[in-house]
Amino acid sequence: MTNKPVGHADDGSRKEKILRVRPRWIIRGLGAILTVVCMSGRLQIAAAEDSETAKDIIATQIRSQGYRCNPKTVVRDADASKPDEYAWRLQCAQRSYLVKLIPHRAAKVERVGQ
Repeated sequence: MTNKPVGHADDGSRKEKILRVRPRWIIRGLGAILTVVCMSGRLQIAAAEDSETAKDIIATQIRSQGYRCNPKTVVRDADASKPDEYAWRLQCAQRSYLVKLIPHRAAKVERVGQ
């Protein structure tokens, strides 16, 4: 048996296929994976925009930082929000707060009104 290069015809009737790795396919695949990972974070934030869920999440966060809050309502404040910093106006039984949620950090909490 002789060693023949890949793709060389044995007797002219059959050719072996050459396997090629195409960099474009790899880049597109990695791009798709990155897109899915980035969108998953946005989907979690979108799910939190449900008012009952958001109210519970935000009230729990500020209570963990030492504030007392029996939550009544929560409203997203688009004017005070920034990219990757989501602002909410939280009305508790005793006080109102402007709460800014920043990923992987403690919330910024400001007392609003009296």
